[in-house]
Amino acid sequence: MEDAMVINKAAYDRGLAHGMIYKSEFVDLKDQRSYFARNPEKPEYADILDTDGLPILGARIKENDVYYCYYDADQSIYITGKYHSKEDAYIDNVKLCGTLNSKNARRACITFRIPVSAIFPLILTFCT
Repeated sequence: MEDAMVINKAAYDRGLAHGMIYKSEFVDLKDQRSYFARNPEKPEYADILDTDGLPILGARIKENDVYYCYYDADQSIYITGKYHSKEDAYIDNVKLCGTLNSKNARRACITFRIPVSAIFPLILTFCT
């Protein structure tokens, strides 16, 4: 005998069996002279990135969207990082990690929130 569960459609619409996946990524800068900053020559980054080169909280990102930018002092160029996951995500949290002795943070922790909804197969059973 199989286990069964009756689900009210309104309860499912309100979020029954829906959840979130939280995923964090760390971004490390190469040397002491590099720093997080948005490329001033790319105005299209203003919708996604803040002036410090880190993503805006609550922004929705898709695959291959830019989600951070920093200035590499060795090469004298701005380097961007792209989101490589196939699921759309929201920026949930951004933390700068550093020490009390350092002027600029060398590491950033960016947390993504990925919404997940369960899909129940529709099984109809007829009793005779």
